Amino acid sequence: MSSTKVLVVGATGRLGSLITSALLNKPTVQVSALIRKGSETKAEQLKEKGVQLISGALNDSVEELQQACQNVDVIISAVIGSEDTILDGQLRLLEAAKKAGVKRFIPSDYSADYLRASIGDHDHFDMRKQVAEQVKQSGIGYTIFLNGVFMETFFGPFLNIIDTKNHKITYYGSAETLVDTTTYEDAANYVVEAALDPEQLNKIVTVSGDRVTYTQLAQQIEQVTGHKITLERKGNVEDLKKLIETTKNTTHNVWAYIGMQYQYALHSGICELKNIQNNKYPNVQPTSIKQWLEKNKNIF
Repeated sequence: MSSTKVLVVGATGRLGSLITSALLNKPTVQVSALIRKGSETKAEQLKEKGVQLISGALNDSVEELQQACQNVDVIISAVIGSEDTILDGQLRLLEAAKKAGVKRFIPSDYSADYLRASIGDHDHFDMRKQVAEQVKQSGIGYTIFLNGVFMETFFGPFLNIIDTKNHKITYYGSAETLVDTTTYEDAANYVVEAALDPEQLNKIVTVSGDRVTYTQLAQQIEQVTGHKITLERKGNVEDLKKLIETTKNTTHNVWAYIGMQYQYALHSGICELKNIQNNKYPNVQPTSIKQWLEKNKNIF
């Protein structure tokens, strides 16, 4: 059986390292990683596991990136950052991949269905939409991968939805809005399956580790931790949108409102995942919220 050569971009990051590990479990895959200066220590750990290290970064020229993409079949991007990385860097990588003859490109999405959001709803989603459009027009095979919000992020302070200290869930709109959430590890396993699946070429792949309403979420937290969880409605979705606009008009710091934009994507339901495809990959058994809580109940 011929091998598939996969290049991971962002391989030393939280998600990228898990994707790399999942690829290493595939005997027919040769794994390489694009490593920028300053990441050598983490990269050595990858090398010890059998990953081929390729020096480079997304701010390199297209010609330099083209050399890094030589003899690569699939590129999986798992980068995070701002416009210079998500938009400019990935578009340079895409151009380089096309020139190098790469067969499939998977951009760094790993989110709710940003394709259903409107321009202006979310700064990062706007960039991802631009990348996705360019990927589709490039002529390279692609896979768009969506997994909802990361479970670890959902329970963390960034989204400001679940207050683990005060045992409270705050939301806008309806407590019956559905939220899709997946652990980092499960997302990594799923994206590797999709990346190697010929049926997912030029397709959108949607997976969800678990799907709950805020009402159900509160009940599950109570069942696992024993703590009474308060549900607090802060207003309707339009109230949240107005708050985002007011904040945007008073600051140039995207991090002052980007968390609220993620809230809007979740609370409004506009980015809810459709056509969940977990059943295509039965060897991946995703972690449910209750299972995750059992291992992390000490956060409450």
